[in-house]
Amino acid sequence: GEAVTTLERKLELKAAADKYTYSDTTSLGNRRKATQIEALFNEFLPSLANGAEVLEIGPGRGEFALECQKRRLSYTGLEPSNDLRTRLEEVGYRVINQVVPPIRLESNQFELIHSYHFVEHLGSYAEVMLFFEEAFRVLKPGGYISVIAPNYLTLGSLFFRYEYQH
Repeated sequence: GEAVTTLERKLELKAAADKYTYSDTTSLGNRRKATQIEALFNEFLPSLANGAEVLEIGPGRGEFALECQKRRLSYTGLEPSNDLRTRLEEVGYRVINQVVPPIRLESNQFELIHSYHFVEHLGSYAEVMLFFEEAFRVLKPGGYISVIAPNYLTLGSLFFRYEYQH
């Protein structure tokens, strides 16, 4: 039934997540992502107070976590890849091994929820909608949700100018 299908999908997602490793990166991709993250905070999120609770879905190699640390924000990441989670924990970040959706955390906890190139990996419209429902559930009233995803209209023209990691 539906429960078996959901379990099968979770196992597929977990297996896919574990293929991502810390070494799957390029210097061009790292610089581009760091610049985007800094601009996100400077332009759109300058009012987050020290100690604000931040949740990142799919922290990957930790670029966003590092920026949160620099800005003295309280960071939590949800990462399904064991390799990436372990490396982030080794340098002191709080990272929970979890496939999203759902978000298995208490409601109304975070001032900011952030995801970078995550939603395009979800398997269906229903999963995307469940992700957003869950994000709003764990978001504090008045908080921010930041979702960065590829723009499919410009992806084709940019494909040969950048080195994409996925």
